[in-house]
Amino acid sequence: MAYHCWQAAPVIGAGRALPHLLRAGEQAVAQLAYKAAEQQFERALELAGQLPASPQAAKQEIRIAARLGTVGLVVRGFADPDAARALARARSLAARAGRRGEPADGRWALFMSHVLRSEFGPARELGAELITLGSERNDPALLWAGHWQVGDVALHRGDLQDAQHHLEHALAASRDIAPGVPGDDPVQPTLLCQGALGIARAYQGHTDDGLRLTGQAIGSARRLGDPLSLACVLFCDAWAATVAEEVTRVLDSATEAAALVGKHGFRRWGIPTQFFQGWAESRSGDLCRGEQRIRAALAEMDATGIRGFRPFALGLLAEAQLLAGRPAQASQTLRLATQEAGRLGEHVYDPLLRALQARLR
Repeated sequence: MAYHCWQAAPVIGAGRALPHLLRAGEQAVAQLAYKAAEQQFERALELAGQLPASPQAAKQEIRIAARLGTVGLVVRGFADPDAARALARARSLAARAGRRGEPADGRWALFMSHVLRSEFGPARELGAELITLGSERNDPALLWAGHWQVGDVALHRGDLQDAQHHLEHALAASRDIAPGVPGDDPVQPTLLCQGALGIARAYQGHTDDGLRLTGQAIGSARRLGDPLSLACVLFCDAWAATVAEEVTRVLDSATEAAALVGKHGFRRWGIPTQFFQGWAESRSGDLCRGEQRIRAALAEMDATGIRGFRPFALGLLAEAQLLAGRPAQASQTLRLATQEAGRLGEHVYDPLLRALQARLR
């Protein structure tokens, strides 16, 4: 039906065709058919631009652009330029319309786009704005999103106390969100908070507590039956287990996450799991495969514009090279990792890099 309405839009008018395309797009999202959803939202955005100017038309165009950007990032990853442009268009339209804190549908995706490009200043600003709005409106969904975003930025920057503070607030707020309240994030809020808080606790030296939190998130995601949420918390578990040097757990969680990514088409979500897998394989004695996998992940990050996690991946590569008996090459890679961490402001990996430096002396 949506296709026929799209074809007939010049005759029946954009206003009549648009609802059918939006309905088809949302149905595709519900079925995890993200590529089909993206096509419907692309067509819907084109039609929205043909509507007569009005506040309602502007609101609709903002929402469609945000949905298109969000879906595009799920399909091709958070550094995808086309999806980022759609989100930027939505935010620009909202700013011109004086709609503070909008678009609601694209906030999470825009935040993730900033984080994976290591644009931590704009990312934190988004979260801080949501905390302010949530406090003014007494809205737990906004408070959850804001505290999670600020906490995630603090985690990447290595400010673990601030990260724990905000992530604990986010976790508490997530449990106050009423059932059925719509959100723009494709991952269940409580699970996202447990996963991120587990990583922060692991870096603070409380690895048992961190792995308990990520393990709880995995169990809840399995019961929920949402493959994207499960892939996300498996990634968090692999990260926390890497910090804890639990090699078998890293390999199990990263391998399962990679399988979900491949099965459901979350293409770019699989990049970070590759370097976790590679590190675990190197630690398990499969030095050649492990190093190749980490290098493949770095190459894909470079090709897609992902800067976040790059110092981490380089550090893991340096360890793989050291295990393979190439200390000079490992030292060179470690120097690059340290430079990248300083340039990007990602200091959560500093303890790993310092420990590797000590082993190379």
